[in-house]
Amino acid sequence: MPRDRLQLRYDLVCGRHDATITFYYSLHNLYIFELSTINRHVFTVARDKGTHWVITANRTDDGVPVYLDAGNTWTEALSAALTSTADEDKDAQLTSAAGQERIVCDPYAFRVVLDATGSAEATTARERIRGGGPTTPLRRDDAARA
Repeated sequence: MPRDRLQLRYDLVCGRHDATITFYYSLHNLYIFELSTINRHVFTVARDKGTHWVITANRTDDGVPVYLDAGNTWTEALSAALTSTADEDKDAQLTSAAGQERIVCDPYAFRVVLDATGSAEATTARERIRGGGPTTPLRRDDAARA
């Protein structure tokens, strides 16, 4: 490459194809780029770093996220949720939760880590947002505007 050019290279991964975009900037403001693609089979999956399982669902009457606790009832606090490490325990809890469809809908298990006090903490952004509520302010009631 000549000394009067600056090269910037970006590597992109899209599904099964890798692409490299290379931009050349010359001293004379000439912009040149080239696109090269490489066929590869790249399968990368984000791995969850959780060590325990928690069963969660949405309450049927108001849609609030709830978690299964030790008494086989539902709590809104993730820190009070029942945690399990064995897949057999997780499957048994899911079966129990699926039988409570008048109270909750669509139960599923997700991984958590335990903090120093032994309470569960979500490891994914999805579960942190579900448990913490909306990330944007909700619109206030029309009666409050008057």
